[in-house]
Parts: sequence; C-alpha cells; structure tokens
Amino acid sequence: MMTIKSENNIFKNTVHLLTILMVVWLITPYFYRNVPLIVGLILIVIWIFIAGLSTMNKEIRIPKYFMYSFIYLGIILSYRILGLSSAAWGNYVKLIIFFFFSWVYFYYKKNMDTRKQTQLINIGIFISIINVWSNIYLLYLYPNASVELNFSRMFYNTNVGGTMFSFYSVLLVVLFLVTNSDLKNKKIKLLYILSMISLFIYILQAARSISIFVLLVAISLYFYNKLSVIKNRVERVLYKVFIIMLSFIFLINLVNILIILNNYIGIDRITVRINAIIATLSGGGSEQAVSLLSRLQLYELSITTFFSSIENFIFGVGYHTTEQLSTGWLFNIGVGNHSEVLDIAARYGLIGLLPIFMFLHRFFRYVQYDIQIKDIYNFKLIGIIFLIYSILNNSFDPSLGVLVFLIIPLYFTRMENIKEKKMGETDAV
Repeated sequence: MMTIKSENNIFKNTVHLLTILMVVWLITPYFYRNVPLIVGLILIVIWIFIAGLSTMNKEIRIPKYFMYSFIYLGIILSYRILGLSSAAWGNYVKLIIFFFFSWVYFYYKKNMDTRKQTQLINIGIFISIINVWSNIYLLYLYPNASVELNFSRMFYNTNVGGTMFSFYSVLLVVLFLVTNSDLKNKKIKLLYILSMISLFIYILQAARSISIFVLLVAISLYFYNKLSVIKNRVERVLYKVFIIMLSFIFLINLVNILIILNNYIGIDRITVRINAIIATLSGGGSEQAVSLLSRLQLYELSITTFFSSIENFIFGVGYHTTEQLSTGWLFNIGVGNHSEVLDIAARYGLIGLLPIFMFLHRFFRYVQYDIQIKDIYNFKLIGIIFLIYSILNNSFDPSLGVLVFLIIPLYFTRMENIKEKKMGETDAV
C-alpha cells in the first residue's frame, strides 16, 4: 500500500516533468510557433490539479503577488467577455502562460528540493544555448530570417527566433555576467564565457536594435555598480566622477561616435537604425529618420490615448488586434502596440496599469527575501532591464515568463541554498 509520502513524491515528479516539458516547449522557437497554445492551457490545468494533490496536507500561505496577477487577468478577461476588447483568445492564453511561471516559482521554492531546482535550471539553460547555436547557424545561412518572421511564414518551420528570443538572449547574457564571479569551477566558468560569446554573436546577428540598446544599458549599469566594491571612499567617488564626465563627453560627441561606429558595422538592420538616430539627432535626413520617428510616434499614440479623457485614463480603450496591422489602423484604435507598459495604459487605463506594477514589485520583492544582500542588486538589475525593455517594446511573452519568473529567480535562490548548505557542512565539521 502506498504511503502519503510516496504518493506526494509521484505527484511532485509528475509536476516536475510537466514543468520541464513546458519550459522546453516555450523557450524553443520552433516548438513555440508550431505547438497550439491550447496545449499549454491544458498542461496548465493538469499541472495545477496535480500540484494541488501534492500539497493537500500542507498549509500554504499564498504570496501577495498571486493576487495582483489574478486581478490583472480578471480585468482583461472581463473586458473580453463584456465585449470591451476584441483581441483573439490566443492573446489571452499567452498572458495566462506568462503569469503562470510566477506561480510555478512559488511551488518549486516551497516543495521542490535543490536537486530538482538545479535540474530545471540546467535543462532550461542547456536548451537555451542549443537554440542560440542553432540560430547562429541559421542566421549565417539566412541573415534576414529573424526579421522576415515579422512579415512572412517562410521560416516558421525552422528554429529561427524572433524579437522575444533576442531579448531572451540579452537576459541570459546579464544573468551570466552577474553570476560568473560566483563560479569556482574553472570548466563551468569557461562554459559560461563561451556561452556568453555565443549569445553576443547571436544578438548581433539578430540585429534587434532595442535588444542591443538594452544590453548596452545593462552592461553599463553592471560595471557602474562594480565601483561599489571599492572600499576607499575617495577612490570610489573619483571613479564615479570620472564615469559621469566620460558619459557627458560621450553624449556631446554622440553623433560623431555613431558615424564612426556605423562605418565599421556590416549588419544592414543595425546600420539603418544608427543612420536613423544620426539623422534625428542632427536634425536632417527625414527619410532616414522615419524608422525611429515612427516608433516614437507609436509610443506617443498610446500615451495620448491614455491621457485623452478621464474614461480612457481609468478604463482604457480595450485590447484590439487585426490580422493585417498597419500604421493607419493602429492610429485609429489608439494603441501603438510597441510598448508593453504604454499599451497596457492605453488598453486598460489605471485599473490595468496598477495591478501590473504591484505584481512586478511584489514578485521581485518576494524573491529578494531568499537572496544574499550582495546578490540583490544583480537580481534587481535583471528586473530593471526587463522593465526598461517593457517600456520600449512588447515583453509579456510566455518564453520571457519562463526566464524572468522561473529560471532566473530559481538560479539566485538555489545559489543561496547551496551556500547555506556548504556553510552548514563546514559548521558541522
């Protein structure tokens, strides 16, 4: 006869396998595009049911970020049911899956041992790097494949990643960068460095200007924070003054620096973006600047809609999409569709915006409780980068939910668990 403990182990192992299955599916571009989203919804229902069985005899205190994710999902689903939104149901399934992995993190933290957490992290990172390598090869063969995904289905049956996979890779670079110094094993450290080089190559190949910009911001913030380890206060202040002066000189000569940089870059998409920035900053070349200005206009569109009336400020205009997006159509609906944060403000007003910010704030705060003080900034840096990207582009994607809400938080909290275990073993000796 099976004991309660053995039954719980079976349930936990099943949950673990389902989680791995979903992670591999969502972070692999080919599977994500070709497996119907309804499969994900079915897996979530099964996952919740089995996870519930494994915790029936436990008293569970649900963290507050759960409540804010439920409030937001409740609001957007209510809009759709009441006819205030008209977007296809698949868009809502994506959002449910996105938030779902913040719930998975809580389950793993409370119910899974370090071994299973490590398995999930290693599988997630291993599959991610395999996907990056396959993309490097595919983009070598078809340089514009990543961009073509936006306009045609030509590369749908390949593993080429799109915009979200590019930013996914940026977050991995930041994760490896901030945690590399904690690795003691030289072989693993070498693998991390090689993985970072691969990620850099892919990010440049994909040529997503927002991802590259955010990566540069992340690296700058990382090295700026490194100054805090300088113990001598005078030296630390002098270094910070030097960096501020250097940044000021950089901004003054930005146009000239971009022109020089543009001459050495052989990637057409990045060259076009740099030319647009140069044209905008120098006040000429309106044709070259149109790409940058059109994006800024789409940001402005969502902001204008948000502030256009008391009703829109509080309730928004709803979530509407079409099969054939065009700039004219976007302006008619009043949402730019190029910024997650600004678009939420335009679609759902304050009643949608507040729960999202509270959810993100509560989630990152909840994770921080299990992280060492010296690692908190590194974890916050990833949160800051995600927020910056969310302002500049769409970001509430299931693949990013896997990384931001599950893999990265588990990585930091697992590191802390390993450190505590080693300290305990040392004290025992």
